[in-house]
Amino acid sequence: MTPSKIAARLALGAAVAVSALVGTTGCSLISPQATLIKYDPAEGVGANLGQVSIRSAEAVANPDTGAISIVFTAINPTSETVSVNVAVGKSGVDGEKTVSVDAGKSVVVGEDAREIVIDDPTDAEVGSLYPVTFQAADSDSVQLEVPVLTDSGRPFLTQFVPES
Repeated sequence: MTPSKIAARLALGAAVAVSALVGTTGCSLISPQATLIKYDPAEGVGANLGQVSIRSAEAVANPDTGAISIVFTAINPTSETVSVNVAVGKSGVDGEKTVSVDAGKSVVVGEDAREIVIDDPTDAEVGSLYPVTFQAADSDSVQLEVPVLTDSGRPFLTQFVPES
């Protein structure tokens, strides 16, 4: 075999190897990195209000009475106490409440006498999405479409079912 044929075979072998490598890993060059895609890893939804975060916001319904309880966690990493204003229903038609979150703390609204219960909500059927608007400090308000859930199959939500 002549040196030129050996060189041609080596070049062909290298081209096949490069093609196989690009063919099996090339798609990762153009697809988005999955860890950078924002998603809510819970049943509820979340948003950032400036430096304050809202996590796992949901409405827990009492299927017998139709009342709902708004449940969420507010996280305040700042060095000052922040008030989070919550308007429930379209344009706050079902009520408004302000929740205070101490500096460097988080608060679970729905626990420990911090609750938002709506006895007769408009358009809050189980399985639907219900508008709740959040606003904290100097941030813009954010309207979230929170899921309306029951504790059926979710015993961890039983503590949040409104009694009325």
